[in-house]
Amino acid sequence: MKHHRLLRLAAVVSVGSLVIAACGGDDDSSAATTAAPPATDAPTTESPTTESPTTESPTTDAPTTEAPAEPILSDGVLDVGTAIGNPPWAFVVEGQEDPSGFDMDLVRALADKLGVDVNIQVADFPTLIPSLESGRYDIVTSSLTIREDRLEVLDMLAYMQIATGILVPVGNPAGITGLEDACGLRVGVAQGSANEEPVAEASDACGDDPINIVSTQGNDFVALQSGQVDMMVLDAAGAFFTETERDDTFEALSSVYGAGLAGIATAKDNSDLMDALQEALIEMIDSGEYDALVTEWNLTDISHTGAEINPTQ
Repeated sequence: MKHHRLLRLAAVVSVGSLVIAACGGDDDSSAATTAAPPATDAPTTESPTTESPTTESPTTDAPTTEAPAEPILSDGVLDVGTAIGNPPWAFVVEGQEDPSGFDMDLVRALADKLGVDVNIQVADFPTLIPSLESGRYDIVTSSLTIREDRLEVLDMLAYMQIATGILVPVGNPAGITGLEDACGLRVGVAQGSANEEPVAEASDACGDDPINIVSTQGNDFVALQSGQVDMMVLDAAGAFFTETERDDTFEALSSVYGAGLAGIATAKDNSDLMDALQEALIEMIDSGEYDALVTEWNLTDISHTGAEINPTQ
């Protein structure tokens, strides 16, 4: 059952995750504001006074006009870059045009909190980060693992736990139990994804019979179904979700690798937007909207309610 496997995934992620400090980057938007203590009126000693007529001088209360706050997004639109074919995070349901998935529902909810429209743009996974850096997107969300190399060029807001899993054809004809059985096999993995790392490490241990790593544009289920690859390495929650949705075609192994957090990414020079996104996510967590969303997508076991900016893993 997918639920039981997500419990296993949650246990793996919990062991691998570090204890992270309270939310926030340089400016912690969730920190409590401490009111200044009321002024203390020192006791006064009354002395007799000679009353003299006072002349009230008229005061002019000039109206104070506060400058309007600069909008987070000048055009009122949150441009989002994502890669599809990555259930349950982002995928297209047959007969529909707009992408579905947990990530898609989350960014739509965050945009609503910010009071802006959302424009979701689908692209190949390897192009997402360069396009974010160039300004094509305001944010990127595609179950991106938070990694040190990414934090050098991006800011990332943690919103979900994540790990690496394995998908094989139904019946597991090659008898694969984990990456240790992949030597000499063709393994499909999305180009540029963090899931490449455990495959490369496993291949290094294969000696003269390395893994044939097949880089794909996103999760290429067609390649697996047609036999072009023997197994696919992808996000573990995505593997379990795919098995549940297509159990006549695919099977997810119970073995999972790595542990960490996924993050929503912004460019380094867009800290105002990142702070606003963090505030909106915290509001969703506090109101129960986040829990409702992860429950809807059966991701409760791996949910994350820290909402940290650039956490160290």
